[in-house]
Amino acid sequence: MSKIHIIGCGPGHPGFLTAAAFSAVLRADLLVGAEHLLNLFPAVDCQRIAVSGTMTAVLDQVAESEAETVCVLVSGDTGLFSLASHVYQSFRTGTLSITPWNKFHPTGLRPPGD
Repeated sequence: MSKIHIIGCGPGHPGFLTAAAFSAVLRADLLVGAEHLLNLFPAVDCQRIAVSGTMTAVLDQVAESEAETVCVLVSGDTGLFSLASHVYQSFRTGTLSITPWNKFHPTGLRPPGD
């Protein structure tokens, strides 16, 4: 099973990305997200899945992927009203991390090392 990082991209402008988000994305074998979020990382050379259609179909592609490190790019907060909860529902193993961490995340995920 892949290590899946849920990466909060804020409002979708490079100036709002955290250093931790950039660091995680640079290590990705697979980026998943809306086209405008994928475009935030033009220099990252890895496989990409643009979110279109249903999330179920996209998450099935992630599950079938041989990528070791997957970054799912989400806009806004990684908590409420985010794709993060869909990802969590599909991959409820110890393979998830969230950047930046939101201690009030509705999934109950805990930060790395906690």
